[in-house]
Amino acid sequence: MIGVDPGYLFDQITRRSEGRRILNSNDPLAEGTSLEYDGESRQGGSGTIYFGTLDLKKTPVEGLRQLYLPILMHTRLRPGADQDGQFDGFRKWEEKRASADEKTKSMKRSELLTELEDTYSRLGLGDSKLEIALRASCLPPDVNFRDQRFDYILGVRNENVCYHFAHGLVKGWNLPYVIMERMDGVVNYELVEHSSNAVKLRVLRHAAKGLAHLHKLGFTHRDIKPENLLYKGDKERLDRTEFKIADFDIAKVNNVTVKDDKTTKTNTIIGTPYYMSPEQAKDSKRLTWKTDMYSLGATMYELFSGRDPVGCPNVMEMGMYDIADALKKIPRKHKLESIATNDVQLQGIEQIIARMMEPKAGKRYKNWDRLFEDIKLVEKGELPKYAPGWICSHVGDVIKPSKYTERAHNSHRNLRAVIGLILVGGLAIGGALYQGLLGKVFESGRYVAHEVSVNSK
Repeated sequence: MIGVDPGYLFDQITRRSEGRRILNSNDPLAEGTSLEYDGESRQGGSGTIYFGTLDLKKTPVEGLRQLYLPILMHTRLRPGADQDGQFDGFRKWEEKRASADEKTKSMKRSELLTELEDTYSRLGLGDSKLEIALRASCLPPDVNFRDQRFDYILGVRNENVCYHFAHGLVKGWNLPYVIMERMDGVVNYELVEHSSNAVKLRVLRHAAKGLAHLHKLGFTHRDIKPENLLYKGDKERLDRTEFKIADFDIAKVNNVTVKDDKTTKTNTIIGTPYYMSPEQAKDSKRLTWKTDMYSLGATMYELFSGRDPVGCPNVMEMGMYDIADALKKIPRKHKLESIATNDVQLQGIEQIIARMMEPKAGKRYKNWDRLFEDIKLVEKGELPKYAPGWICSHVGDVIKPSKYTERAHNSHRNLRAVIGLILVGGLAIGGALYQGLLGKVFESGRYVAHEVSVNSK
């Protein structure tokens, strides 16, 4: 199925209805969708993307209920974290499903339309007629697996996460599809190559905000890369556009066990090797949100330098253990020479990326708030607070240090030398005093022993 002609695929996933081409599916939303194909298509991972509209006024009441159900559940959701920092949003979301479903079934069509139009308007998606993108996968369901966890992404409302309306299967072909808000393009090096540092930091901040929100819901994306960052707006004015996280095909929901889970097997890897963390290269099932932080750092590395983070052209052809080994060797193989400079802002960017790409997850940012604080400092032309160059293992290895970094390294090295001399001197003096005192004790002991010996005689 991969590589199928986009025009032929379009004919299979749509059918004619009242002069329109609508989705060929049993989904109650199908009647409200109108899809278009002008001879050009956009690839989206293992699928093909088509554009169109979702007209709420042409959507049956069951379709409106389907759209409003996840909105209502997420409105009622208040996820909390356990002692390990894992969030339980999905469990609470599941608990609210029955009551939310009962609520939507009691609502009239007019009520549903009012609620949906109000919600979508506030999200900037439109009102009753929404611009959408439909991605039809070319992988069968047993490969491109969907379970109740994928329902969880529906209705997630965040300005930096692509809004997802629905997902399902094409009638007959049984191919999975996803309906989401229409975006204007993919974020890649060619898009931002000539943009200012402010624009690239804007990409970082928006993507990090989206991931922070997903983390609070309990998501681990597991495939953050340039192709999964989309923008909405004029590409000539990137300083005003929105950047959003997309593509949740291999996302993982924390603390959830699903019977017959086909998405991930223990000791297997899924993701894109150029951007995956060292721990993901070992086992893609036992991961935390910090793997997404690493992948975002690797993505920003590429957006700033135009070079892949691994520096290994054939990494896609490697086996699991070879990929993990290649990621461990990154500090010795690749340097971010293209942004190394005396400019303090770029120096701060180097240090932020280095902190995000720390090989050991525990050495990355402790939380997203610290990253946001460092971004604000760098935007003002100051050095980051939580990513000092003398701590980050990548500075001087992955990232070629600027003269500023060298001065910082020298000052810290000199400071450590002074502290070392003080400690050594203190130990020497203490040792001398200790030895002098001990000598006096021994001398007194010998004197007492001598007096006792004389007196006994």
